[in-house]
Amino acid sequence: MKLTSLFICNECKKVVHSIEDLLFIDDENTAAFCSEECIEKYYAPVSKFFQKYEKEKRAELKVKEIDIEESLNDLNLLNSTLNSPTSIWFLENELNEKIYFYIKKIEELYYIVICFTHENRPSFIFHVTCTKSEELKEYFEVGEMVDDIEGFIEGVNLPSKQFVDLDDETHQVLESKKSIFLAQLLDKRKDDDISYEKFHEYDSYINDVLEDPDEIYRSKDDENDEILCYFKVLSKDNQTFYYLVISMDYGEDPESGMQAILPILTFPTTDPDLVKCFTTGTKVIGQLKS
Repeated sequence: MKLTSLFICNECKKVVHSIEDLLFIDDENTAAFCSEECIEKYYAPVSKFFQKYEKEKRAELKVKEIDIEESLNDLNLLNSTLNSPTSIWFLENELNEKIYFYIKKIEELYYIVICFTHENRPSFIFHVTCTKSEELKEYFEVGEMVDDIEGFIEGVNLPSKQFVDLDDETHQVLESKKSIFLAQLLDKRKDDDISYEKFHEYDSYINDVLEDPDEIYRSKDDENDEILCYFKVLSKDNQTFYYLVISMDYGEDPESGMQAILPILTFPTTDPDLVKCFTTGTKVIGQLKS
């Protein structure tokens, strides 16, 4: 085998031969990693710094809140803060590295997320907290404030998508791929997961996942076709679940100029281990909590 390129994981120093096998989490930082575990280990000191920072400021302000644990574990509040924050601040150092502070006021509560961004989307979350104290909240309003939040969020570089009419040959290809992914789903799915009979009740979430995914993964299947897996955390009847849309990139439609995708398999699940089975390859966009 001839060497064409070499990359080194910044944490474990593993040699990687393709850039598609690396994970990047910051627009201004060339640090690359071979796995999410390496990302977490590499940035663990930064996460610990913000934990200590919060603890010190709470002690300084004498702010003791014992009733925020439920809010901290609420994925809906987390997603709401990341998707529609009240304010966004960023702290930039001399190496052009930017750490972002997403803040959202929800009734009397301030929800705060400290993270890196990649392509204007949260990519790695260092620390999450919430408080009813405006003084404590102000300690996280540091650096510069993003003036146009809507423009910042809409600046995500995701092409428009549409579904296209299929010829018989393409339809057969999709059916073949669907059989393969469905076999994997049947093999990995746990008995206490959402039943197949209820899958149709979740069909209405497909567009939401495609238009505003939490994560997108790109990979190649055995036929060397590009597979995209869109993933989003959602809630239905007070139950948090994951919804996945596995699709094939059909390229740009010549008539509309929009990126066309061909859904192969869509399904809901409450099992994070099942999600990991399908979210493989290169992370195109997404948030990762430490």
